[in-house]
Amino acid sequence: MASMHDPLYITYCAAAKDPAEEPMAAAWRYKSSRIDAVLALAVERGAGFRILSGRFGLLAAGEPIPWYDHLLTAGEVPAHAATVARQLADTGAGGVVYFTRGAAVDPGTPPYLACCQEACERADLPLRVVELPAGPLDLAMLDLLV
Repeated sequence: MASMHDPLYITYCAAAKDPAEEPMAAAWRYKSSRIDAVLALAVERGAGFRILSGRFGLLAAGEPIPWYDHLLTAGEVPAHAATVARQLADTGAGGVVYFTRGAAVDPGTPPYLACCQEACERADLPLRVVELPAGPLDLAMLDLLV
């Protein structure tokens, strides 16, 4: 297993999206203080950053995506994890720090966590899961958790 050098910070996508039909950067498409805070932390620490989409797999913040509505299901995890493992290998990351809310706070999160876990196993990358509290997040709060 690789060491946790050059970590990639990943968080899952958000149901709230900008409704514009034309493609836009993933970080702008999703309306989430969680995504904004994890991206800010990654920038501050010089870490890579990706959003785990149930449709597209790993997305860079600036990657243009169309509007869509898809929640990853448990049945889709094995095939999606294979795609995400290939995408992880392409990043050159030495490990993954995955930021998630618990299922009690956000019931849609378990398939995303399972996908990230399986993808990291397939890519032979260490994984650290950071469970985030309910409520709004900011950079200062995340800095304390990681």
